[in-house]
Amino acid sequence: MSPSRIQTLLSQLDAIWYHDEWFTTVTRALDGVTSVEAAWKPAGDSNTIWQLVNHMNFYNEQILQQLTNQPPHQAINNTSTFGSPGEAGNEDGWQEVKERAFSITAEIRKAMESLSDSDLDTQVNETTLGHTLSSWVMHDGFHTGQIVLIRKLQGSWPATIWP
Repeated sequence: MSPSRIQTLLSQLDAIWYHDEWFTTVTRALDGVTSVEAAWKPAGDSNTIWQLVNHMNFYNEQILQQLTNQPPHQAINNTSTFGSPGEAGNEDGWQEVKERAFSITAEIRKAMESLSDSDLDTQVNETTLGHTLSSWVMHDGFHTGQIVLIRKLQGSWPATIWP
């Protein structure tokens, strides 16, 4: 028997956040990142790791709000969702941002577990809930790659990550 659409989306969520598959996870990408590393800004017009996680948190909260029938918060524009670059000396603040990321995702996963495949056909704005959730998972995967690239540029990404 083939997996349901919900099971497929949950597997994709797990592959992006928790279980290394063909690429690294958010969990591994953020593992051991300090506030100094999170606030480090590459040359040019780039975001910090801290900003990428802020941005993911913003949109992940929007997904959670949709799933729990709460009015979604709005941003002035996409750029504003990245927030400040973070403070190198604010380890507690960085840990809060990271913990929030994992908390939001756990809540999304829990909400998704209660959905049926037919729920995925519900209209959300100009698309369906299923399309929105699929795009959201890819969004987090995209930004995970950026986090890994920043860590490689700063020399904080381990040379070997799989045994």
